[in-house]
Amino acid sequence: MPITANPQHLSEWSAGKIRCRWDYDCPDHVLAEMIEAGEQYFSLATHMLRAGDIIYVTDAANGRATLIVNWVDQTKRIASWDVDATYSERPAKPAEQRYAIRWKGPRGGKFAIVDADNKIITRDLATRDEAERELAVLMRSKAA
Repeated sequence: MPITANPQHLSEWSAGKIRCRWDYDCPDHVLAEMIEAGEQYFSLATHMLRAGDIIYVTDAANGRATLIVNWVDQTKRIASWDVDATYSERPAKPAEQRYAIRWKGPRGGKFAIVDADNKIITRDLATRDEAERELAVLMRSKAA
């Protein structure tokens, strides 16, 4: 028997005239299993979905992806969908790195470089690229 999505884990958070946005928190399957199940995976939820819907998935391994529904056939109970994007986590600061880049607030607080004690070393960097360049210079100077 093929695996299917549990409609109870599918929650709509933005209903629209053209498309809806859904969160699907799946404690039972990983994204690879969902892809393998194909059009049958959302068979129990075809009454909820329509073409153009966007589904934000968190799978059993805490992997995250965005799916786009291409079409839905409610008589056959199948839904065609594609993976639009997958996301991967990266640690804020690897253990061997002594410094990290931090965003210092949403209201005009630019980027800053902090040390292991969260003390600000450099502040007011306008972009993340600028902060990464400054961090690279700082790491080279401390290594020398």
